[in-house]
Amino acid sequence: MKFLRLSAFFLSLVSLCLISCEENDDPAELSPADKEVQEVIEELEKIPEISDFTEELKKVSIPDVETNQLTVFAVKNQELKVRSEVSENQLNQENIKRHIARGAYSIDELKDSLLLTSVSNEPLLVTNQNSIVAINGIPIETTGMKIGNSYMYIVPEVIPVNESIDSIPSTTDKEAIISVKRCNTNWSVMDSVQGRPIEGAEVTVYTADGKTLGVYYTDANGEVSVKHNEPEISYTAISGDSLSNIYDGFMVEGLFTSQVEIDSWPSYIISTPKPGDLKFADINGDGVIDNNDKVNGIPQRYIRYADGETLKNSVVYLTSNSVVPSNDWAQMLQSQKDEWNKQLKSFLNLTREIDAKLIGYIEVPNMFNSNYFNQWGENIWNSGYGLINSYLQANDKFANSDDCPENVKSEWATASLRMQAECALIYSELSKFFGEVSVINDITGQMPSRNNDALVDYMNYLINMLPSEYSTAVSALVSRIYLSDREYDRALDQCKKIMSTGNYSLPADSSLVFSQKNGNNVILGGYDDSDFKYAKGLYYHPVRYCEIMFTAAEAALETGRTMEAYEYINQTRLFRGYPPIENGLTQDELRRVLWNTWNNEMLLESATYFNLRRWGIYVASMPDAQNKHQLLPIPTDAMKENPNLTQNPGY
Repeated sequence: MKFLRLSAFFLSLVSLCLISCEENDDPAELSPADKEVQEVIEELEKIPEISDFTEELKKVSIPDVETNQLTVFAVKNQELKVRSEVSENQLNQENIKRHIARGAYSIDELKDSLLLTSVSNEPLLVTNQNSIVAINGIPIETTGMKIGNSYMYIVPEVIPVNESIDSIPSTTDKEAIISVKRCNTNWSVMDSVQGRPIEGAEVTVYTADGKTLGVYYTDANGEVSVKHNEPEISYTAISGDSLSNIYDGFMVEGLFTSQVEIDSWPSYIISTPKPGDLKFADINGDGVIDNNDKVNGIPQRYIRYADGETLKNSVVYLTSNSVVPSNDWAQMLQSQKDEWNKQLKSFLNLTREIDAKLIGYIEVPNMFNSNYFNQWGENIWNSGYGLINSYLQANDKFANSDDCPENVKSEWATASLRMQAECALIYSELSKFFGEVSVINDITGQMPSRNNDALVDYMNYLINMLPSEYSTAVSALVSRIYLSDREYDRALDQCKKIMSTGNYSLPADSSLVFSQKNGNNVILGGYDDSDFKYAKGLYYHPVRYCEIMFTAAEAALETGRTMEAYEYINQTRLFRGYPPIENGLTQDELRRVLWNTWNNEMLLESATYFNLRRWGIYVASMPDAQNKHQLLPIPTDAMKENPNLTQNPGY
């Protein structure tokens, strides 16, 4: 199911380049390892002495390997030729996988006796004697090259099977699912999850006798699957340079989620915990949490199997190693701003990726016959409302606390101006996926009924209160709501107010749209987009001036102001180098020109799913879609906790 099918729905009337034809031949989504291998190959092609290895590597497929961090041992050409008559030492599709280890290891990390695991599940023993590093006895000739997330080394010959170590069994009778989550620092009654999955966390697994079973990296769900034959395994988990399950020396077991849980936990001597605080392990088992429970380093967590058990699940919660003193208001404010920016970027990445999946641009097999919609609804809802609640709690802390110094209060007042505009943006994004939304005004945790009138009232309050650099962005978001509710006159009026300021325009050079952080085309944006895999450039702008032109065009067209609609549509086409549309089209023909131009311009900007639903063509455009799929379902937990909420139709 490709997004190209959507464009075919329109292009019978107007020929536009919605998506390049080559996308029709896109392969299925590659595994993280396959994608990483492709990036490695690009660099290996620049090294003539390993060209034979590179050509063989191009044929490799490792669809079941979820890590995107690898260590590649490339074999030199001349040695391949010398040994080519010895069949067991020829490089082929079987043994080349032995030259790709799971995990990215720098030369300093290749310690003596370290046991690596290849992507073909074969053991690779590292020896490091007299500064000579070898893999299964074959010395490494280089100090390593960093490529993407991986490392590459050159070896003089094919790495043999290690006969001294039993191969890691291809069939195993036990499995451990290890989930790695980051503690939810914005925990509240509304956002009550203890933690959220971490992708790419490093999990090192050990056998009962302390040998390394393997190094794994969590998938998008924050999980690794470890298959083995051991009666007991242990593991450690870290993410980046700062996240572990140790906080100020205490081993973290998650978060307290209720007073009942606190009362049943070993007594805290070090502090008085409350719901949302970190839960520490009673290491010495004396029934109290005190300084005697502190540990050095990162202790291993154990998974033990009873007789007959084959599957075990384990969850580890990671948090920052740093400790922010509760009375250091300036540092707390900086941490709050950093966390807000990080979580907002994550939310915007999430909405764009799910939008692309909902329209078929990113192919998801059996999308409409699965639980995907429930999962996507839960992810967007929890992320969006978690941010809203985070802002409300921070505002209560920094603006209303008598203990907060005046200079910090002043800094918060300035920072919160943009945050409030971003809260309006979050509500607008939520409305794209759920229809009407609940506007929360306090930190009680209860949501009122979903109502777009309340949302417009909230945004109008912000427009009157915020400085123009942010109030204009909120005005643009109000025009979205009016357009969604088919209040075309109000939507057009809102757009004309923005146009009349003279502060915004379409760029003369369309290539600059996403390469510049600021510009006359940016109403709210400038977000670094380097970590979004479907980014259109260096920066993401959630509210752009071209959307104002599109909104004005649709509002004018649907209210019979056809010539005005022509003007707005042609401005957006000319700035992209498309020829203008000549007069004489029927309203329906002009409508479809607008649809194509809009979707082409704002693909991968969390706009298309909302557009197709508003235009009433989502179900017709997407095979197997039903009417209910025009909105995402409200999460079940949110419905239980907030009786004022009503579920979207069909769920």
